[in-house]
Amino acid sequence: MSKWNDFCAGVSKTTKSTADKTKNIANLASLRVKLGTLESKVADEYDTLGRIYYSQEVGKIDSGEALRDQIRAISDINKQINAVNAEIREIKRLEAEAKAAREAEKEAKRAAKEAARAAEEAAELELDVEVEVEVAEDAAEEVNE
Repeated sequence: MSKWNDFCAGVSKTTKSTADKTKNIANLASLRVKLGTLESKVADEYDTLGRIYYSQEVGKIDSGEALRDQIRAISDINKQINAVNAEIREIKRLEAEAKAAREAEKEAKRAAKEAARAAEEAAELELDVEVEVEVAEDAAEEVNE
């Protein structure tokens, strides 16, 4: 039954890991789409800013307030872009930590298996030494008889 429990635990762990990875991939995709939209929006705002500045330079309008509004709009979008980039970095950091934890767990399991194998080999060698000592003692007794 222990092997069955181990199997079920492994399946559960794999399922959770797969679900987490799928969630992260979906989140990253969503954030990248949002980032693309924001970058397009900021490009449009820069275009509008350029048009306002040009109109001011050729003397068509007094655009001081319009320029300030446009600069504020660009700053707001840039803040949103920075926030999305921060979210992407955080997801990638968490993924890297999870990967490192999985690798450490694999290494710990490998080391435990290696230690168990070494302990078995040591036990076998000790058993062999005990048998050789017994054989030598028996041979010594036979010689003495």
